[in-house]
Amino acid sequence: MASATDKSEGFDVIDSFRILSDRVAQLLSACGTPVRAYLDSGLPLYRALPEKKQKAALDQLRVFLQSIEMAAKDGKGFDDPRSLWYALSALKLVPPSDLFDRIPSGSAIEIYDGENIQIWRNWEVMRVCSYTIEEIHCLEWHVRYDRQDVVTAQCFDLVNTLFNGESDIVIPSVPEHEITESRSQERFYLKVDFKIASKLRDRDGQPIAFLLASAVNAAYKTRRRDEPPPDLSLA
Repeated sequence: MASATDKSEGFDVIDSFRILSDRVAQLLSACGTPVRAYLDSGLPLYRALPEKKQKAALDQLRVFLQSIEMAAKDGKGFDDPRSLWYALSALKLVPPSDLFDRIPSGSAIEIYDGENIQIWRNWEVMRVCSYTIEEIHCLEWHVRYDRQDVVTAQCFDLVNTLFNGESDIVIPSVPEHEITESRSQERFYLKVDFKIASKLRDRDGQPIAFLLASAVNAAYKTRRRDEPPPDLSLA
């Protein structure tokens, strides 16, 4: 039987992105992590991207799907380090040699490109995320989440350090903080603590992406847009 990845070949990028998004949502939901592929089958966010970014997002989504399918075939969750290693290889990203030894067990792991778009994430991230697959691949992190302004500035400083600093691996000085999904329907609210961040290079040695590993407070909740956020101070 042909996989969703195979079936997407031969379609235009819009139809291909829709097919792959549907398959990702199907697989994750079957594993107990309900995810929506999109809100509108016309994919307005994806359609609004420039052609180059549409192609990049499609390629990144294909890698994400393949990492899930590989984990399912092996009987492993895609929190398994092999899924991360596969994703880095497929995305042609080179990590520091000791990165895997320094990522804390159970971390929520995200990979972002140089334009602040999340291009890969593990299961732990999807567990605490209510965004659609389309939204994840089309909206920058600072658009998707509300933080205190001072913390957002610290996050941008961290990204700048990763791309322009000498160290390949950084222990973030960003304090543990609360974030709220700003564009999703469910508006998940949670607490995150950045544990380690790493620049990722292309095969010519240039930094083009970064990885962030975090501890995420599981006491998130779904709330209405007019409902005040819960107090997680005792969580």
